[in-house]
Amino acid sequence: GISKFHLLGGDVVWNVGTGYFACGESGADGVRRFSPDMFKDNASRPNVKMIELKLSQGAKPSHGGILPASKITPIIAEARGLGPPPWTDCNSPPCHTAF
Repeated sequence: GISKFHLLGGDVVWNVGTGYFACGESGADGVRRFSPDMFKDNASRPNVKMIELKLSQGAKPSHGGILPASKITPIIAEARGLGPPPWTDCNSPPCHTAF
């Protein structure tokens, strides 16, 4: 994602992963989906100098990553665009759904 700290200055290499943090939204089913408008808005920020597209997620092939809800802080939620609490486990799927 892109946190408020990234926007304080300096150059940002934005890492877009399978969770689409800072460029996706969670649906009613809890699945995060790519948002072209959010991507365009964040990609246009002057601090963002490069965008890196991660092709897969997780240390184990074909397994995603989960950030348990108990570890999500307001700062993490803001950077990932998770919305207001209460938060649920944050899933990064093993592959992209949009690309």
